[in-house]
Amino acid sequence: FAWLSPKLNRLVDRWLFREPNYSAVMRQLWEKLSQQEEEETIFAGVAQLARETLGLQNVRVISLDSAPVNHLAAALNSGEVCELLPDDPLRKQNGCCEGAEFLAPIRVGGQPVYALAVVPGAERRNLLDSELRFLRAIAGQVSSRLESLAAERRRIEQQNKEERLGRQVTEAELRALRSQINPHFLFNSLNTIADLIVANPQQAERVTVQLAKIFRHVLRGSECQMISVSEELDFLKTWLDIEAVRFGDRLRVKFAMDDALAAANVPSLILQPLVENALKHGLAPKIGGGALLVSVHRAGE
Repeated sequence: FAWLSPKLNRLVDRWLFREPNYSAVMRQLWEKLSQQEEEETIFAGVAQLARETLGLQNVRVISLDSAPVNHLAAALNSGEVCELLPDDPLRKQNGCCEGAEFLAPIRVGGQPVYALAVVPGAERRNLLDSELRFLRAIAGQVSSRLESLAAERRRIEQQNKEERLGRQVTEAELRALRSQINPHFLFNSLNTIADLIVANPQQAERVTVQLAKIFRHVLRGSECQMISVSEELDFLKTWLDIEAVRFGDRLRVKFAMDDALAAANVPSLILQPLVENALKHGLAPKIGGGALLVSVHRAGE
């Protein structure tokens, strides 16, 4: 009897109650859910599938925040399908649970947030245990999909947050670099000007004008993170004019740039520290003169 009873039950369910193949329906549901990312689309699809599979008059997905379900809190938190008594006030909620006889909770993060409100219809027989288990199963699949979507949103939000932090760190580093360049410019340039005032007043005046151009560029760069390659090179040439006064004939400078890249954007003041290090560590310790080559070309993308 123990071996025969389950088989007889399945035959009775299938022949007498025309029970559908729930396993196949559940597979079909999950394939659909895995392709949906909007809650409204998920809810509409699940409600339609439950309605058509069980021949119900209506199925709606409701938000439990907007429904008075405190008297059902224990049952809903357990994840069980709740049967609403005929005098339950929920059954008279217009547009929410009107006419509903069962609620199948949809949990998100371990808490019931939504529910399938099931209206079997006056002409339909009562729901069987297998049908209630099916409603609970599809509510569980919706729960799983909503939680996976929430986890994906958290991952994307965290990724965006990390990208924003990365940009902020880069911008902070650029601001710190500029704050270091400003006094360094001023110290070296003023020393050069002080030496030239007596020896060569005209050149002292020219260096002073160049210094003013440099600081105008630096101040503008503090407001604009990106500038064109041509603007960056113009600034570099102005800075090198002052350096040429200090190095004299020892410094020979050559620029080589692809004209097609003149309008390409680069971070402001990205070249000056490189050139300064080339002069400081390459030319300054060297006996005799040296050549500085600044070349701009595209590599790959």
